Amino acid sequence: MDELIVFLMRRFGWTLDYTVELVNTLPVQKLQALIKEAKFQEVTEDYKTARNFAMVLANWASAQGKKKYKITDFIGGPPKREDHKEPDLKEMAMRKGIIMPEGRL
Repeated sequence: MDELIVFLMRRFGWTLDYTVELVNTLPVQKLQALIKEAKFQEVTEDYKTARNFAMVLANWASAQGKKKYKITDFIGGPPKREDHKEPDLKEMAMRKGIIMPEGRL
C-alpha cells in the first residue's frame, strides 16, 4: 500500500494527506483504473525519450553499413492500451467465496 501511495504522489504531485485519503475512499475499481492509466502514461513518456535515442542510433547504424535501420529495429513499437476487460473485483471475490464490503465497491 505504501508503494501505491508514493507512486501516486510522485506521478501527480499530490500531498501525502490527500493521497492517503484518496486511496482510502476511492472505490477499488476506480483506483485500479487510475493506476493503470498513470502507468500507461509513464510508459508512453519513456517510449518518447527512448525513441529519440533510437532515432540517432538508427541513423548512425544506417550510415555505417548497407542496411537501412528503422527506429523500431531498436526499441520496437509504441506502447498500446490493453483492450481486454479485466474481471470485476466483485466477480472474482464471488468465485472465491469471499464476501466484499459494500462501501469499497
